[in-house]
Amino acid sequence: MDVDLRIAALVSARLCHGLAAPVGAVSNGIEMVEEFDASMRDEAMALARVSSDAAVDQLKYFRMAYGSAGIDGLPDIAAVRELATPVFDKQKLQLDWDNFGPADLPENLGKLILLMIELLAETIPRGGTIEICSEGPKRSVLPLRGRRHAWMRKFARRWWSVLRSIH
Repeated sequence: MDVDLRIAALVSARLCHGLAAPVGAVSNGIEMVEEFDASMRDEAMALARVSSDAAVDQLKYFRMAYGSAGIDGLPDIAAVRELATPVFDKQKLQLDWDNFGPADLPENLGKLILLMIELLAETIPRGGTIEICSEGPKRSVLPLRGRRHAWMRKFARRWWSVLRSIH
């Protein structure tokens, strides 16, 4: 299989995996509405509403992180934060935005930050904190704190340097 096709297949699988849980929960909520009496309908509708909101948040995030919209659609760190916070607040992951310096972002850096947050989130499945901070006007780093993640920190630093060299 061609490398480009493998990468496309892996990205597609990641997107589907990210959407499976909230869409499945919406489906379960609809099933509950259909199967149970009126007393359970409010609870089922609440489940469907929360899950559909999660799916919409995830789609917005994926659109900017993986799509061409993220190239020039993230002008400042507030836009990145607005996309990332609702997605990762639902997981056992905290994003610490307190130390990010300049509000404006160079082209593609917002997209890069979204992708790095997702990469780092996968390296700390038991929860933790990703600190989004900046060093100087054009250099950003994402320190990582979580359970059992010493090797993951080295992995994340290596990938950050690779991705920064592309930018």
